[in-house]
Amino acid sequence: MSIAMVTLKDGTQVPESVCILVMKSLNVLLEQNFTAFYDLVMLARGRDYRVSEGNANAIRNLALLENDGRPHEDVRAIVRNAVEGEGWQMVLGSPVKE
Repeated sequence: MSIAMVTLKDGTQVPESVCILVMKSLNVLLEQNFTAFYDLVMLARGRDYRVSEGNANAIRNLALLENDGRPHEDVRAIVRNAVEGEGWQMVLGSPVKE
C-alpha cells in the first residue's frame, strides 16, 4: 500500500494526510493564538528565533513541534508554502501546487 503524496508550491512532496492535519492545526493556531502562529512561521522560515515557553507548549500541543523545539521537516515545508506575508499581514492559504 502506498501513501498518497501531495506536491507543495516549492516542489516538496509530503504525505497528503500530514498536509491535511498540519493545515487544520495551523487554522486552529491562527484563530486561537496568533503569536504562537507567528512563532511557528518564524521557526519554519529558518530564522534564529526564540519561542516563549507558553507559545512552544501551544504549538507542541498541536503536534507541530518536535521534542527538540523545532518543527518536523514536513511541517516546516507546509508552513513555508502555506503562509504568505510578514507580521500582522500574514495570511494562510493552500500550500499545494496547482
